[in-house]
Amino acid sequence: MLGLLLLCVDVLTFSLSLSLFSLSLSLSLSKKLQQQTGHEYEAQQLARIRFLGKLIGTAVRHRIMIPMNFACNVWSPLVGRSLQTSTSLREIDLDFELSLQELELKIEAPISEDSEEAEATRQEMMEQYENAMLVAKDDGVASKDDSASRALLASLELNFSQSNQRQFLEDVRRARLQRSNAQLDSLLQGLGDVLPVELLPLWTPEELELMICGPIELDVELLKRVTAYGPGVREDDEHVQFFWNMMERMTMEEKGDFLKFASACSRLPSSAGDHLMPFSFLKPESKMDNNPDDYMPKVYTCFFQMHLPRYTSQEVCDAKVAQAVTMCTTMDADVVERNGLQSFDE
Repeated sequence: MLGLLLLCVDVLTFSLSLSLFSLSLSLSLSKKLQQQTGHEYEAQQLARIRFLGKLIGTAVRHRIMIPMNFACNVWSPLVGRSLQTSTSLREIDLDFELSLQELELKIEAPISEDSEEAEATRQEMMEQYENAMLVAKDDGVASKDDSASRALLASLELNFSQSNQRQFLEDVRRARLQRSNAQLDSLLQGLGDVLPVELLPLWTPEELELMICGPIELDVELLKRVTAYGPGVREDDEHVQFFWNMMERMTMEEKGDFLKFASACSRLPSSAGDHLMPFSFLKPESKMDNNPDDYMPKVYTCFFQMHLPRYTSQEVCDAKVAQAVTMCTTMDADVVERNGLQSFDE
C-alpha cells in the first residue's frame, strides 16, 4: 500500500501541471502542445486523470491518506455542490478575479459626451472582455473559435448596457470555474471504478477532503492514543517522554516530515478508529544500550514501528531525531544495493 501511495503522488506531480489542478500549463507541457493536436493532448490528459482517480479510490478503500491541496473547484463538484462564482474564483485564481473586478469598476465610470471617445472606450472594453473570456476558457488549446464564447460576445456588442456587461463578467467567472469539467468527469470516472461515487453527496466538500487527505497537521494527542509500547518499553520511560515533548514542540512541517520518516506518509487519519495500525515503540536494539546518544532512531515504515535509543537528555533526543529525519531519503533497501553496502549500519 505504501508503494501505491508513492505511485499516486508521482502521478499527482504530473497532474499538478494540468488545468484541473493549476492555473497554467508548465513549460514542458506547453512545448508538447506545439507538437500535438488539441484532441491528442486532451485524450492523454484525461486518461492520466482517470488513472489518478483509480489510485485515489484504491487509497481511500485502504484508508491511506494522500496529501492533495486541491481547490474548491475540485471538491465541491465531486459531492454535487455548485460553486459560488466570485468567492470560488478568488480561491483558485485570485489574479484573474481581481482583473474582473477592475473591469467592473470601469463599468461604473462616467460615459464621455464625445461620441468618438465613447466609441473608442466601448471598443477597448470589448477587447478586454474578449480577452477575459479567452483566458477563462483556455485549457491549453486555442479557444477563439468557441461558438458559445462568440455568441456571448455578439450579444454584449448588440446591447452594451451596464447590466449586460455585469452579466457577461458573471458568465466569464462561470466559464473559468467550469474550465476543468472534462478533467473532473475523468477524475470522477476513475473514482467510480473503485468507489460507489453515487454516495459522495452524503459528505460536504470539507468532509470529503478530510476523508481522502487527512488533517493537514498531525494531532499529537491522537497519535498518543494509537501508540503501542512493546516489551521493555513503557510510556513513562524518560526517553519516551523526551520524544513526546519534542513532538508537541514541532511545527506542522516538522511533524509531517517525521511521519514521512516513520511511515512513508505525511498525514494520518483524523480518528483513532481509522488508523490501520498503531504507532509502536520497540525496545532499543542491544547495540544502542552502551552509548545511546551515539545512535539515531531506527524505524520500520511498513509497520509504523520505531526503535528509540534511551537518550540521556531532551537536547540529544531532539537532535538525533531531527538528524535521522533529515538524512533518511529512502524507505526501502535499494540504497544498500546501489551503494554496495552490506547493511544500513554502514
